[in-house]
Amino acid sequence: MIDGEMKTNPALRDNPAHAVADVPWLTALPAAQQSAVKQLFPLMATLTRESDALNAGNLMARVFESQLAARKQPAHKAGLAIALLRGRVAREEIKQEEGGSISSAEAAARLGISKTAVLKRYHHAQLLGWKEARQGAVRMPVWQFTEDNVLPGIPEVLTVLNQASWMDDWARVLFFLNRRSSLGDQRPLDLLRKGGDKRVLRAATAAIA
Repeated sequence: MIDGEMKTNPALRDNPAHAVADVPWLTALPAAQQSAVKQLFPLMATLTRESDALNAGNLMARVFESQLAARKQPAHKAGLAIALLRGRVAREEIKQEEGGSISSAEAAARLGISKTAVLKRYHHAQLLGWKEARQGAVRMPVWQFTEDNVLPGIPEVLTVLNQASWMDDWARVLFFLNRRSSLGDQRPLDLLRKGGDKRVLRAATAAIA
């Protein structure tokens, strides 16, 4: 994604015209698309200099949406395209929720176990986390931990959620962060912090039904 390239590659942000060749996926595009995308880099460089990354992503989504409307794209295709872009922006916002995320090594130090043990728990969906698309490194939301343990109730709730085969990393994270009417418009995370794990367990069971 172009804004992601701008954030993680300073060369693109500071001198996009010179650094376009450093973007490996660009060369795989048809020539016409390569030319069009190359024209976007200087514009994106300006936008990301003048705005934080999340706001830049939201602005891009709005511009993209208006262009699709102007071109009268089929509604279902336009809707999917906008959802894809907004979904990527939303994920970046989720990553910053409640103090952001920590590495698997940092999680291991907090729990007093090895990094290998932490990654094993993650791969068995016993800890919340996600893989960064670029580096492939696992990041874990810091809010699932106390000072030296996992927040009480989270392992039990994950056991319930993992009964649904469609639950992926992001679906599990979103369950804890989304407000639910069945919980009095509170988030499962908020209730777990208050010790309301039984209500959250019932909500988890309903979520996968």
